Amino acid sequence: MPSHVRSIIKVERKNRLSKVGPINPSLADMNDAGTELTTARELTAAIASGQLTPDQHDDYLHSGTAWSAYRRGTLALRGAA
Repeated sequence: MPSHVRSIIKVERKNRLSKVGPINPSLADMNDAGTELTTARELTAAIASGQLTPDQHDDYLHSGTAWSAYRRGTLALRGAA
């Protein structure tokens, strides 16, 4: 992959992450440190790749749903569209 394409992808990922602000798991995912860290990594990857929008991240935070359940629901909705 050409270097200019890589740099464009990096900029897009950074822009997506900056739109969200601090990425924190919801209270449902704060059972232990391992779950919290894993969820934070998965959220960061989902936002950076564009799979999770800033609005969906806000909805996830306020829903009180665990990330695994929220992710399944989001994927099911995407598959139905």
